[in-house]
Amino acid sequence: MAGVERFDDSAVIVRCRFKVLPLEQCTVRREYFRRIKYAFEQHHIEIPYPHLTLYPGENRDGNAPALHFARG
Repeated sequence: MAGVERFDDSAVIVRCRFKVLPLEQCTVRREYFRRIKYAFEQHHIEIPYPHLTLYPGENRDGNAPALHFARG
């Protein structure tokens, strides 16, 4: 069935089907997404996305140490 299929943590999954000319599917897909984005903007609808806040705690001096990230 076409329409909103489900809501995820940071997405609205919409199912639809179009009949298009050969090699036009990408153009139609982009236009469809552009129109959805425009409609959401006009109605002030925002899709939340997950945030992650890292807090390392405090060291013995009462200061928060700097975070160092390493790629593994």
